[in-house]
Amino acid sequence: MILGCYFARYKQLEFWEEMENRIHVRQYMEYFLPALLSAVGVSL
Repeated sequence: MILGCYFARYKQLEFWEEMENRIHVRQYMEYFLPALLSAVGVSL
């Protein structure tokens, strides 16, 4: 990973950071949000 950062251009790094952020947002929406809603639904 570190060697890849040295050899990659800044724009490529920016692209991968954007992709990583999208993956994290998708994981949050798919896993955390339904779990939270189900927990709130059970507590009501």
